[in-house]
Amino acid sequence: RRVVLRAVSWLLAVVGGVGLLGSAGLLGVYVHYTNAIQHVSVAGLRTSTTAAVATPEENILLVGSDSRDGATAADLARARTADDGGGTNTDTILLVHLPAGNGAPTMISFPRDSYLTVPGWPGRHRINSVYAHFGGRGTDGKGQGPSALVQTVERLTGLSVDHYVEVNFFGFMDLTDALGGVEVCLKAPAKDAFSGIDLPAGLNHLDGPTALQFVRQRHGLANEDLDRIKRQQYFGQRVATTLRSSNLLTNPVKLNSVLSAALKHLYLDQGLGADGLRSLALRIRNIDLTKLNQQTVPIAGPYLSPYGEDVLLVDYSALTALVAPLKPGYTPPPATATATASATATATPSQPATTAPARSGSVTPSASPPATLGGIPCTY
Repeated sequence: RRVVLRAVSWLLAVVGGVGLLGSAGLLGVYVHYTNAIQHVSVAGLRTSTTAAVATPEENILLVGSDSRDGATAADLARARTADDGGGTNTDTILLVHLPAGNGAPTMISFPRDSYLTVPGWPGRHRINSVYAHFGGRGTDGKGQGPSALVQTVERLTGLSVDHYVEVNFFGFMDLTDALGGVEVCLKAPAKDAFSGIDLPAGLNHLDGPTALQFVRQRHGLANEDLDRIKRQQYFGQRVATTLRSSNLLTNPVKLNSVLSAALKHLYLDQGLGADGLRSLALRIRNIDLTKLNQQTVPIAGPYLSPYGEDVLLVDYSALTALVAPLKPGYTPPPATATATASATATATPSQPATTAPARSGSVTPSASPPATLGGIPCTY
């Protein structure tokens, strides 16, 4: 049982703001939860590997959707949000790379406004719109959104995806509450009308709704979505620490609460049933959280697309340097050079963040912000 719990802790950390795969890993211990796993159809996943090692590489795509599907009025009120009519943008997209032979893992975050060529969709588009454009997961779990997002990530990184995990923000919120909340430390006060966050500097104990505000805020942060990614990565580490110190395996009531919260809003590919989850948990049981290599797809700069959208152009030279150690011989996608040149030629650079109109949110640095408080690392 402790083997699986260590795997859970690691997986919760790598998800960052999404943070639910690890809880599902506990299904290898509690078989009676097997029937609660919700599956989606994902075409194109790698089903086998030819790597001549006992432990081949694995890549897991972790997706956070803003879907309100199935939400009651009480759910919406608790999340301090509204029914958006079924929008399904995926503002959190992470790829976890487990190298062959149990080496140190890497997590790559994809900024939501990354402007990319998408297989099966002419032109270039924001990566967070791919899932919705192809129908999401569909009402029967057979929508093409997950498959299209997998293909888009594979085209960009050259890494073959083995597994797919999806959660909406109600699942994130419920899991945080099931853990009894999560302690964070802010270097400066954070206030933003869009996300609803209003927290003082210093230590803050976040319940589910407030944690959701914390990881969703981007207005008022110096680098907007790029800084939100850092927030999500930070929160994932705090969730993992909370999980490790909560003694779940000696508290069946709390364990049941965490599992129920995890499963209610979690969707996995068909290969991640009880056996698949246990196999994954056993593989990563000894991975050291401190050795997790957290990366973000590098950005060349902000631009306005030909359609007037605020988008981010990928820095393919820097991306090559990031991906090459994970996939020797990696080269950018065939159409990358043309796409980048075209985007630069036809798009209008947007104003740098330092001169852009002020947003409603704000994070005002203190004169000498603390690095830690009470043993907890601090962040903006």
